[in-house]
Formats: sequence, C-alpha cells, structure tokens
Amino acid sequence: MSIDEKNTEATELEEKDDDFVVEKVKQGDKEAFGVLVMRYHREIFAFVRALVRNQHTAEDLVQETFLKAFAHIHTYRKGNFRQWLYKIARNCTIDFVRSWNSKHTDSIEEHASIPDTRTGTDPHQLLADSELVAVFEEALGTLPPALQEAFVLKHILEMNYTEMKKITGVPVALLKVRVHRSRKRLAEHLKHFLNSFREKAL
Repeated sequence: MSIDEKNTEATELEEKDDDFVVEKVKQGDKEAFGVLVMRYHREIFAFVRALVRNQHTAEDLVQETFLKAFAHIHTYRKGNFRQWLYKIARNCTIDFVRSWNSKHTDSIEEHASIPDTRTGTDPHQLLADSELVAVFEEALGTLPPALQEAFVLKHILEMNYTEMKKITGVPVALLKVRVHRSRKRLAEHLKHFLNSFREKAL
C-alpha cells in the first residue's frame, strides 16, 4: 500500500465511529488504534491530570491507559468505547495513588507543577490567576478520592450522571451526594483564599 493510500485510509477511519475503528484494530490494523488515541488523548489526560495534579505523572498514566487498552482491546464489546477507556484510566489512576500512598509519607500534591505558557498577560493578574489555580488544586487535593473523582467527572469533564455511573459503577443518587459535598467543601476552602486575597488588595 502506498503512502497516499495509507493517508486516505487513515482519513476515512477518522470519520468512522469508535466501534468500527476498534474492529479494524482487532483485525490487526495497529495504525487504526492511533485514531482512537488522537480522539481521546486530550480528555483522558484532563481526567487523570485533575486527579493526580502532576503533569509528568499524568502523562505516564495516560500512556499506561492506552497501552492497556491496546493490549486488552479483544475484551471490548460493542457499546461505548469512551466509557470503557475511562474505566481503564480510572483503574490506572487508583492503582497509582494506592501505590504512592503506601510508599511515601508526603503527598502527591507536593510534587505537582502547573506550567503556564501565557504571554502578554498583566503580571499582577497572572500572579492572581496562578495563585487561584494552585489554591484550587490544593483544595481539590484535600477532598477524599471519591469526592475528587465525582467533582472532576461532573464539573471538569462535564459528564452527566448516567455517564458517571457507567464509568464508576456508583449509583446516581450517591454520585449526586458526592458532587454536592465536593462543591460545598471546595467553596469553603476557596472562600478563605478569596477573603485573604481581597484583604491584600485593600
């Protein structure tokens, strides 16, 4: 097959639904899996990054997620590949956090870094924004894992409760409780920061 033919086939695959692409992978088309990686890499990274709050760790976990997805692609049954992939990412993240907690006395958050590549921004505003992001991540890190996950899925990835239930296996009623509690605790944490920030501005 020529390069042009391969490019044409790749373009056609990009327009197909997940199940069609997965079937191509199962048939031995390894390049087809790249279509799925391109399709879901950004949002899977956002999910993992929000939970571990570390750029490099998130990158490693996302890579592990896709490697496991490829290795176990034969176990996938037609339905919802996105949710299946999220379950793998969730399990990889949970395993990492458990392993980290068993080996370290410090917290994951202490190793977090938030690169900021913005230019042309007012220095004072940039400082305030970056400080707010850092405080938010710190606040998110104080939540129990179950509340963190519920908040990230609902408010960062903007999933509905049906999607959240299929990924986590948690009943909708309990997910709603977790989201409510996470919002309340984050609001309380951020309230102290905002009050302090206003006092500094006076």
